Amino acid sequence: MSDKQRLLTRLPTEPSGAYHRFRVFMALKPDERSFASVSRQCLVSRQAVQQQADRYRWKERAAAWDDYDNPPAQHFPFVFSPGAQPIIDLMREIRRQ
Repeated sequence: MSDKQRLLTRLPTEPSGAYHRFRVFMALKPDERSFASVSRQCLVSRQAVQQQADRYRWKERAAAWDDYDNPPAQHFPFVFSPGAQPIIDLMREIRRQ
């Protein structure tokens, strides 16, 4: 499995339903991703989708996926930015799996 594919793997504590909704989120084009779309497609409340997205860091995982082939400068280790730390931590967590 490539490093990029690992970004889409289910997190150890992520329930299967939340992971399914994350995959629905990721199947949307980056500029069309929204929790409301996932809510409509999965017939789950927007609030439930929002809670799962926050808990399992969907936006950070999606950003890491989208930036994998063309990362913005703040994701390079030699140009550290405090705003990039959550993504760096997520990638470390995924690589440990």
